[in-house]
Amino acid sequence: MTQKNTLLIGVGGTGCEVVRELKKKLHVEWRTRGAEDKQIPDMFEFKESFGNDFISRIATLSIDSHSDDLAGQGKREQWVSLNEDINLMGREQVLLNSSSVLDTAQNLDLYTGVSPWLRKEDEKDFLTNITVGLEPNCGCNQLRRLGRLALASGDNVDNVINGVATT
Repeated sequence: MTQKNTLLIGVGGTGCEVVRELKKKLHVEWRTRGAEDKQIPDMFEFKESFGNDFISRIATLSIDSHSDDLAGQGKREQWVSLNEDINLMGREQVLLNSSSVLDTAQNLDLYTGVSPWLRKEDEKDFLTNITVGLEPNCGCNQLRRLGRLALASGDNVDNVINGVATT
């Protein structure tokens, strides 16, 4: 039997919202096809028969630097489908540790690999200034440049690779 495996990865707040909406649609399709399991799966499996029989497996992975966003806090009602909670399970999420971003942004001269990420020399001052007052482990405050730094710093790259490998 042929298998078709798909992994949708959502990065950041908007990416995680896309994952949530897809997961709602997958959940509705899964229930429509007669699934009666009490536990909603972290990977949806559908048997298809279009000429040849095949199995379609669809999994999601959300990557964010803010644990509240991954947990859906403040938006719990949006994580409900058919009156069931479809929150992300452990292996469906990777939390980026944003605390290393503060150190990197405040000491850019020590991190020569960051320079290619900056379009102009004056962005160094901008990047340093936007991190003033940020609280460790509270995400990257919707700042894409900080999110990129978070993704590439500390153990975050390994965490993402492990997240993909186990999904």
